[in-house]
Amino acid sequence: MSKTLIHQYRRDLESRKRYGGSRNESSIRYAFATLLNGYCKPKDFLLVEELSINSRFNKPIRLDGIVKDALRLDWGYWEAKDEKDSLDAEIEAKFNKGYPNDNILFEDSQTAVLIQNGNESLRINMEDDDALDTLLNQFLDYERAEVKDFRQAISNFSQDLPIIIDTLRKLIDSQSPFPKVEREVISTASNSNSPLPVGERLGVRANQNFINARDKFLKICQESINPDITIDDVREMIIQHILTEDIFTNIFSDAQFHQENNIARQLNEVIKTFFTGSVKKNTFKTIQSYYNAIIRTASSIVNHQEKQKFLKVVYENFYKAYNPKEADRLGIVYTPNEIVKFMVQSTDYLLEKHFHKTLGDKGVEILDPCTGTGTFITEILDYLLTRDIEYKYQKEIHCNEMSILPYYIANLNIEYTYQQKTGEYLEFNNICLVDTLNPTDTGEKQMDLFSMNEENTDRIKRQNKKKISVIIGNPPYNAKQENFNDNNANRKYETIDKRIKDSYIKEGTAQNQIVVYDMYTRFIRWATDRLNDEGIIAFITNSSLIDARAFDGFRKCLENEFDYIYIIDLGGNIRANPKLSGTTHNIFGIQTGVTISFLIKSKKEVKSPCKIYYSRRPEFETNKEKLDFISKNALENIEFETIKPDKKHNWINQTDNDFDDLIALIDKDVKAGKSKAVKNEETGELENKICEEAIFQLFSIGVQTSRDEWIYDLDKDNLIKKILFFIEKYNLSIDNNDKDFSIKWSSSLDNYFKSKIKTNFDETKIIKSLFRPYFLQYHYVEKLFNHRLTQNHYDIYSDNLRGRNLIIAYSASGTNKPFHCLVTDNLIDLHLTGDSQCLPLYRYENGERIENITDWALEKFREYYQPSPPQPPSPKGEGGEEGVNINVSEIMGAKRQILRELLEKARELRKKQTSTEKILWECLRGNRFFGFEFRRQHNIASFIVDFYCHGAKLVIEIDGKIHDEKNQESNDKNRDEWLKSQGLKVLRIKNEIIINNLEEALDIIAENLLPSPVGEGLGVRVNNITKEDIFHYVYGVLHNPEYREKYELNLKREFPRIPFYDDFWQWANWGKKLMDLHLNYETIKPYKLKRMDLPSPLTSPQKIEENTLTPKSSPKGEGKIKVKLKADKVNHKIIIDEVTILEQIPPLAWEYKLGNRSALEWILDQYKEKKPRDKTIAEKFNNYRFADYKEQVIDLLMRVTTVSVETMNIINQMNNSRELKSN
Repeated sequence: MSKTLIHQYRRDLESRKRYGGSRNESSIRYAFATLLNGYCKPKDFLLVEELSINSRFNKPIRLDGIVKDALRLDWGYWEAKDEKDSLDAEIEAKFNKGYPNDNILFEDSQTAVLIQNGNESLRINMEDDDALDTLLNQFLDYERAEVKDFRQAISNFSQDLPIIIDTLRKLIDSQSPFPKVEREVISTASNSNSPLPVGERLGVRANQNFINARDKFLKICQESINPDITIDDVREMIIQHILTEDIFTNIFSDAQFHQENNIARQLNEVIKTFFTGSVKKNTFKTIQSYYNAIIRTASSIVNHQEKQKFLKVVYENFYKAYNPKEADRLGIVYTPNEIVKFMVQSTDYLLEKHFHKTLGDKGVEILDPCTGTGTFITEILDYLLTRDIEYKYQKEIHCNEMSILPYYIANLNIEYTYQQKTGEYLEFNNICLVDTLNPTDTGEKQMDLFSMNEENTDRIKRQNKKKISVIIGNPPYNAKQENFNDNNANRKYETIDKRIKDSYIKEGTAQNQIVVYDMYTRFIRWATDRLNDEGIIAFITNSSLIDARAFDGFRKCLENEFDYIYIIDLGGNIRANPKLSGTTHNIFGIQTGVTISFLIKSKKEVKSPCKIYYSRRPEFETNKEKLDFISKNALENIEFETIKPDKKHNWINQTDNDFDDLIALIDKDVKAGKSKAVKNEETGELENKICEEAIFQLFSIGVQTSRDEWIYDLDKDNLIKKILFFIEKYNLSIDNNDKDFSIKWSSSLDNYFKSKIKTNFDETKIIKSLFRPYFLQYHYVEKLFNHRLTQNHYDIYSDNLRGRNLIIAYSASGTNKPFHCLVTDNLIDLHLTGDSQCLPLYRYENGERIENITDWALEKFREYYQPSPPQPPSPKGEGGEEGVNINVSEIMGAKRQILRELLEKARELRKKQTSTEKILWECLRGNRFFGFEFRRQHNIASFIVDFYCHGAKLVIEIDGKIHDEKNQESNDKNRDEWLKSQGLKVLRIKNEIIINNLEEALDIIAENLLPSPVGEGLGVRVNNITKEDIFHYVYGVLHNPEYREKYELNLKREFPRIPFYDDFWQWANWGKKLMDLHLNYETIKPYKLKRMDLPSPLTSPQKIEENTLTPKSSPKGEGKIKVKLKADKVNHKIIIDEVTILEQIPPLAWEYKLGNRSALEWILDQYKEKKPRDKTIAEKFNNYRFADYKEQVIDLLMRVTTVSVETMNIINQMNNSRELKSN
């Protein structure tokens, strides 16, 4: 029972009675409506108040409320009565008027009566909470017979329709019995000037009447909709028309649509040549119940908007059953009425604000370029004043649709809305069956057409001449197909894509801008060009347009092309925030965020910067809360933030840091070897110079296979079987000129297929690749079968992809995951942890391995860390004498010249060592500390330092309390800066550390002694920085938590840049240590975890062979143990399976993350038993069993636990180190 809802109802009821001053039904019924709606929500039902339907006597009646289910079907009815009325008498009176009696609830706030199936099923006292709860649940749990029939009809329809469709396709094909491969010939022949019929020209007998009518219609479609339309597309139009004719006839019984609409008439001319009489009757036999259910439901709907909503439900279910791929390609999704109404009213407000016009004014031409079911146009008609509607309807409201079924629905909706508003039927002559985006001439209008005598093409020509002021709608949202085998990609639009290339892409700076060619940007590009000199574009768009790195050029163009931009960000980006739910937080139930955008162009003599206004809804606001906000707030009442784009054209999430001042890690121009004009400082002339201003020259994303399940495998033998099968099917496809879809296709493989390029199996192309963090798989690196195996990858790993190299793989810009990186010596998959970018230490040219870090970078590092030393001053400090001037060439080594007074001072200090100095000296003397030679009380210029290691250029000072005093702090600082200017490292250790934690002090000293360049023992020589040292330094810096936090937003949008930290060698040392851990994870000492094995009758798996990813088969029965591979972080456990648990996992191990997962969790996820997505793999090659790898995985988990703990120890050292300065 929902006590909260019932108690809220009682408080609301009392308040209304107390303050409303009335107990009649109209005053208090809303309290019960709120209660009923609260019970509806968990079932995804909705209470629609004061709605009219047809009674059982076929007369209109108005109910207080109707509960609608998700299919917009009437689930139950509600009638509220006054307390003073006789409830039983009122019930009888309502039934005498023909009110429904199958599931209706009557109440007067005192008593409630539930009538179901014509009988009283429950009567309660409404003061009883439990009884009220029971009544409401019984009311909502009851399924009316009509609803049950409709749902059963939909279920049957979904099962039977594919058979019907297949029958219709065969029937249509039989009218023109040509092989599939000859269809292009047919199309060509149908356009021929030959007087002979097509069938005779091709020498085949067929239904010539059908062919003539079909080819005529095809020609019209190719010229007026899209030139890429084929005979197959026409066939699908015919099928949709056949299947939906009865639906429209019955839902809109007063509209002779199929007889009057120009496209419908032309399709009917084709259909009547073959689909008549018994053929039609027999074809529809199995799905007649579906049509009957629609007829029964539609007949009871009186309200026009409810008819529209019901029609959309029918449309949705039809498409789900008929062609889900087409629904996905067209981006079929229904725009909530709240948003449509908001956009229409906001557009009207903005027209008046910026142009002193309204939607109803003459001269304001309105166009919806992707009208779908006509929702925006019908809302505009509803919004217009009655005095304006006829002129606008006939002259200035236009819309386009490219798919036949939504075109029909839109036409019906628009004509029906007009009839409801005016009381008169008038054909709508401004809807065009056309693909708005293609073809175009200048990117502005559809091209002039050839068959101008046809009505549809006349409409298009008429529309092209209009000066459009408002473009409004919801463009298709689907950007790309996930699976090439679906053969479901969006159409290509060469003209509009060229416009995008010449504008958005040209002005962009991102490396990968392929996502910019999506349907949203295509429609915005088209609409921008199509809009008159001044006007408004009102679109629903993808939120990535306003913040994604790839769209910086798009945003720059919008800033230049528009004067005002209003954006309402509705959030719901599931990819950016996994805590969100598509069904709960996104208004369309999709993965990507949604915005409403208004783009305003005005005629101005003097161009001023574009003004951008931005408003965002709270991150965790539900879709219902968002729609409620939209429905209750006008645009003028929404609080906007004024956006000032930064120089990189970021609109939101701007940064305020020194990122741009850091050194570039990679650069597209450097990679491409481009040159730029540079001024010669001596001659003043401009000279062309190759771009080198980045640390790495070559970089690349990982390998994109587009068929991971085919190309990767833990079992080498199984991989070979898969590849042999794939090659056989692929080569046969070429021989038969017909693709075999039992294998996985991609656009690149399709190109090889078209070029007739065959391949043979080559075992040398099997290598090990890093598929996911700490998870190697065998990988078949045949270029044909790896969608994006590029020259870059061969340049990194040589022509056979087996060359030795190290790469730093980091999360590429554009990802929503926290920044991370991982070193490897293997080829990596693109989706290592998301989209991954590779930074190689070396590259291969003509078979020779050369360094990939630029000479420019080496020079910059050496220049920064080894500047020209200043002249030594004569500071006063500990051991220093004021006024002592020295001018010596060597001041640190054994051959240095030392003034006599300083030597005496040093000898005196040695005799008076403090207790802490004595302790440390015992540890350092006689080369006992890692073989390093230390000196005590050592003279350097005018200073005497406590300890000095010449081999490592390291000065150690032991500080007592006197060093905390202000004057001494200043002296120490001057002294340290001078020593550092001589290329020395200065380490200060407090007395307390020596006394209380000598081991920590020695660890600090050891860290500062390493690493060392070749030829210098273990000492540190700053001027010997090598490119490999820089590689280590970069890896260390990229792991720095402070760096990742400070530049978090930059790293999500841009290539990383690297700061110069004060202590190069400390960061290079950390980087090298991290690399050693991450590269050698398979051989590192396993962490001592506690293994718990429960008693099991099953025998243990056999020992895994060394040096192979493929162990011997496990004993029979091992696979029966249920695999878990679950991390229990709270209890510090990893549950392997039903019998084995690893315990005492150190909490620190979970903190080492690559993205959102810890390294351990990546391993657990990859070794789980999952059903392959590819049907062929699932049927023929799904032989992975975790039991075969169990011991190997346990060993790997223990080793990676060590890696994780040691990695976090180093990262914690970074956190605990002294404040690091970056320049």
